[in-house]
Amino acid sequence: MAPPINKKKTTMLPAHEIRDNTLRQIGFVKRGNTFVHKEDAKNDDDDDAHMTESVNVVGSSNVGPSHDPSLSSFSIEDQFATVTQQIEQMSTLQQSKHEELMKLQHTHHEHVCEL
Repeated sequence: MAPPINKKKTTMLPAHEIRDNTLRQIGFVKRGNTFVHKEDAKNDDDDDAHMTESVNVVGSSNVGPSHDPSLSSFSIEDQFATVTQQIEQMSTLQQSKHEELMKLQHTHHEHVCEL
């Protein structure tokens, strides 16, 4: 009788497990939902070590806009009017350039058709 044939048992891993195992084999470590190379992970830890300074919390008396709007030389209405005027000027300029290009294209078309 012949000896039993050794059959290799193959198991299929879900795609995410294959990816995780492969990334670990080439030197990546998992950080949350992402992978980072081992060397970069060490560097990140070193970078974070010196950033452990305390942060000052702003007191309630300092809360507010960075500048006093009443000191501004323009009100919001003036700024809005200025922006509106600039948009109108740009639109007029764009329209005139468009018309100029259309005339040039028409002239070129007539010239080509005459050939």
